[in-house]
Amino acid sequence: MPAALSEAGPLPVALAGELRGLKEFNNSGGTMTHFEVGNLLGRVFCGEIGSAPTLSLVRSTLDLDETGSRWEATYRLTLTLERDGTSQLLTAVGIGGASDFTPARTATINAMHDCALDLHRQVQAVLAEPR
Repeated sequence: MPAALSEAGPLPVALAGELRGLKEFNNSGGTMTHFEVGNLLGRVFCGEIGSAPTLSLVRSTLDLDETGSRWEATYRLTLTLERDGTSQLLTAVGIGGASDFTPARTATINAMHDCALDLHRQVQAVLAEPR
């Protein structure tokens, strides 16, 4: 996990079941790879269902492009944050690159970490707002 994400510290927000178990799959260069996004998010959101605001998955997308020998990945999460009986729609985006001849997996992991950091910042801002 990147330093910025580790330093951010976990927030008291719960992950709905579909988000805790979220996995993404990617086929690049004939190799199928899976990414356990739910595990990554579980490290930055640590609340208990029923006693904390809850994030629920609306949609996730992973785009991977190869330009020459360089990979670029974009990962998007659209979620709802349920807090005090209201829902707020959030969209987090992460972009990750991989240098020449580095596997596509590296670009994808970088994008997912960037997306998790973007989501953490957005949720932290919402939690700081007065109720």
